[in-house]
Amino acid sequence: MLNVVIPIVYGGKRYRKMLNSLSNSKNINVYVGVCSSQLKELGFIEGENIYIIEYQDGSNREEIINALQKYISEGSIIILRKPIKESEFNKFVNMDKDIVTCRKESAGVKAFFDNLWQKILKLCLGVRLYEGDTSVIYFAEDISSVILGSNNLSYNSRVDRWKGIEQGTVVVEGEKVKTDIDTKLNLRNIIISIVSIIIGVVVTTTVCLFANVNIVVGLLLFCLDVICVFVAGILMIMTAFNNTVGKKKFGFAAEVESPQEENYLEDGSIDENEEDEEITEEDLQTDDEELN
Repeated sequence: MLNVVIPIVYGGKRYRKMLNSLSNSKNINVYVGVCSSQLKELGFIEGENIYIIEYQDGSNREEIINALQKYISEGSIIILRKPIKESEFNKFVNMDKDIVTCRKESAGVKAFFDNLWQKILKLCLGVRLYEGDTSVIYFAEDISSVILGSNNLSYNSRVDRWKGIEQGTVVVEGEKVKTDIDTKLNLRNIIISIVSIIIGVVVTTTVCLFANVNIVVGLLLFCLDVICVFVAGILMIMTAFNNTVGKKKFGFAAEVESPQEENYLEDGSIDENEEDEEITEEDLQTDDEELN
């Protein structure tokens, strides 16, 4: 069984074509978490395998992903943070890999620094970034069973903590989905880093000016400076990492209605003359523009 998780907080109409292509598909369950204001824009989607769960307006995309986790019992998982074409979707689910993400182009100098950054994260924080962009990410059944044992599907789909798994990437049109940055955590890390450096400089300078510095005192000052620099460096790495993957902990979106046997629209209908729109690269790039 393939479980498709789709959080919709804006641009609901852009998901219609994709959802219609998945409706009534065998061995596929589609869980759509949609904010109340987007129900009308999404429209009525017919299909016994599509479950539309309404969440309060203002719910975050990642909060909806966490809230949808409780509806998944078993099977592989694909999380769609943005709409993709049917051909792209098929590439994700048909690739014989444990984890599949959107391809990120890197070569030459950029590839070198990307690899260096991965090694730094692994050494300092014990985690890595996925090989590709996680705007769309697929987990094979064996991997998803482990993920479902946790209570943070959102974070596990953005940070690579796996060992001995095969990863693949698929070329997907459109820009990556921007992450939600924890500005308070970043500010705290920056302040602590600055304070650490100031402590090291002030203590070392004061001792050198008003005390006799022998070998023992010099070694102690050196150790203090190393510790201060190390603390500041780790916090800066954590800040850069948080800016890349986004906020670690998200809550659960507040559900308005439980999923029902039939999908719905607020007025129970949709304009029959309105045609599904083809997803274009321009449409995909409007995701984050609408938030700004």
